[in-house]
Order: sequence, then C-alpha cells, then structure tokens
Amino acid sequence: HVSLEAARHLALHCELHVDRVLVTVNPDDALLRAISSLNAISHLQVHGVRDAARLHQIRGLSHKDLIVGVDVATRDDVYAALGLEDVASHVLLDSKSNGHGGSGASFDWALLDGAHFKKPWFLAGGLTRDNVTEAIA
Repeated sequence: HVSLEAARHLALHCELHVDRVLVTVNPDDALLRAISSLNAISHLQVHGVRDAARLHQIRGLSHKDLIVGVDVATRDDVYAALGLEDVASHVLLDSKSNGHGGSGASFDWALLDGAHFKKPWFLAGGLTRDNVTEAIA
C-alpha cells in the first residue's frame, strides 16, 4: 500500500517497455481522477468491482488500460469473469477468500475447463514453483 506519489516515483524508475500496473480495490471517482494524471502508470488493476457499467466509468475516469480482478470460488465466478471481457483489457482470476484475493491460496483450476476467453487473462492465487506447471496445464 503506497501513496500515488510513491507509485508514480516507482513507475518512473521502470524501463519504458515494462507495463506499470497500479492495483486498487473499489476505487472512488476522486482516486480515479488522480490516477488519470499519472502518465507513468500504464494499467489500472481493479478488484472488488463486477458491475460492467461501473467498470466502464472506471476506465473512462482513469484513462488507463483496465485489468479486472475476479475472485473465483465457483464456475459462476468464471462466467462472471467472461462477462467482463468487453470492458477489460485483461481479466485476472484469483482465489476468493475473505472478500478479496491475495491470500496465497489456490482456487480449483478445473473450474476453468471449457472456459474460452477472447482476451489475454492472468491466473493468480497460490502459484508456487511446485504447482505452476499444473496451473498452466
């Protein structure tokens, strides 16, 4: 958790070819307007928002490519993620725990069987050197 000024400072020290992602949870409009002025940030990652209309607003206010984090515990969560592809540049699938991901726990990757994403997506949640090959499969 860092201030926007610290995020800007960190992003300015990245190589130009590196995507610089600012991670937020349920950002309000004031924060989004502040983020829009951070030219060093290339992507905004949003967690806690599944409403497509609100995600369109977020993208419009932030002026950033949008990565939408979706917490997954059931097949319905995967379908919800598929439904957000029209507004997101990428979808990030994470394990659901205590309201948001970030716990380091894996979700049942078999829930993704048969899911066909149109856009690039990320898998998060409990990835380790011991299970990443299984996750890729």
